[in-house]
Amino acid sequence: YGDYGYGIFLLDEKSRDYVLKNIQNEKDPFLRSMMWGSLWDSVREGELDPKVYVELAIKNLPTEQDESTTASILGRTSTAMNYYLSDSQRGILAPELDSVLVGGIQDSKTMGQKITFYRALVNITSTNYGREALRQILLEKAFYGPNDTRKPSVIPRGFSNYLPAFKTKDKFDIVTRLLILGDPDAPRLLAELEKTETSDDAKRYAYAARAGIGTAENKAKYWNDFVNNKEISESWIEAAFGPWNSIRHSELTLPYLERALTELPNHKRNRKIFFVNGWLGAFIGGQRTEEALGIINKFLADNPKLDNDLRLKILENADIIERAVKIRSKYQK
Repeated sequence: YGDYGYGIFLLDEKSRDYVLKNIQNEKDPFLRSMMWGSLWDSVREGELDPKVYVELAIKNLPTEQDESTTASILGRTSTAMNYYLSDSQRGILAPELDSVLVGGIQDSKTMGQKITFYRALVNITSTNYGREALRQILLEKAFYGPNDTRKPSVIPRGFSNYLPAFKTKDKFDIVTRLLILGDPDAPRLLAELEKTETSDDAKRYAYAARAGIGTAENKAKYWNDFVNNKEISESWIEAAFGPWNSIRHSELTLPYLERALTELPNHKRNRKIFFVNGWLGAFIGGQRTEEALGIINKFLADNPKLDNDLRLKILENADIIERAVKIRSKYQK
């Protein structure tokens, strides 16, 4: 800080305790951002309980004014919720987090902050409250929050009109999230959206959205498309393998992990240069268990002649699972 020097240091226990108690009092946005970054490094190295980080984020996000800091906190909070916390911990914290996200959409002073919270809501939400908020943003109807009698709506009416990019893809992003969460209204909303959005891009987004349906039959259908259906274009597959590999469906997609790794040499030969990166990020990023890590390590051990660049890409993407296994084993005993 202050450009006196450069180094990467983890906070010692005393410093970490001070930052946890005083981060909200730091007025300098850059130093405050560095504090958040240092705390996250402590989480990643297994020295700070991720639950503590998420609780701190929930407490401080409503008053954070720096848009970039808000975005980074939300991104890290999403990682902690998806990979590091137990199901019971997520169940406790998710309603509080969704309340903060919806509140940020409503109460933030700048449109940039509102949009940041909106993007996070689409990517993070898992509660009925958050799903209802997304439905009403999509339909632009008034939405009353639970026990909220002071404000006529949680989501500002016409909010979507102020989003610079709230167009076709944003609408499909909402429906995709609802499909991933198993929302009962999602199929109907998708069908209605397809009637009004008929461009080639919209057809691709609709195909990708359906990849998020969490059934074994649907996963099998899309896997066949990914590896066998020559009529499905590469861009459609790239759009779909993210929703297909939602972390919420990791038990359904785990049986495909080894097969996905086996496809890598073929993809390297026949796909565009960035396809392999996206494929690995989706299939490995959709897992968080020791079993998944074992599959990856076994594949690497069984394939010593695998091209080195592919081996390195696998190891790079597997880092998130390695950290998840380490952190969960320490804090969820």
